[in-house]
Amino acid sequence: MIEISELNFQQADFWPMLSELLAWEGVSDAAITDTVRNILADVKQRGDQAVVEYSQRFDRVKATAMAELEIPLERAAAALELYLLHNVRRWKKLQNVYVSTMNTRNRNPGIT
Repeated sequence: MIEISELNFQQADFWPMLSELLAWEGVSDAAITDTVRNILADVKQRGDQAVVEYSQRFDRVKATAMAELEIPLERAAAALELYLLHNVRRWKKLQNVYVSTMNTRNRNPGIT
């Protein structure tokens, strides 16, 4: 499973952590680009079998056929619903912080 990092902008180390996550562009080079091109060409040529093999290799799944990689619609819908709910709640928190900050600035114009 892919590890997803969640950053909190209120943490003291937010900016260094964000910079570290975005730094992958600095290590992206011709070898990586060539590898991706080769994988895409292989998938274009061999189709589903290549996708299954790369899924086994990179995602460590035990699938032997493309059908095993497909996510049932109900499961995808449930995951999307949880994702959206999580992000709506997160957005609400950010909105509250923003409104609170703006209210503080409006009451105390010298505070930035």
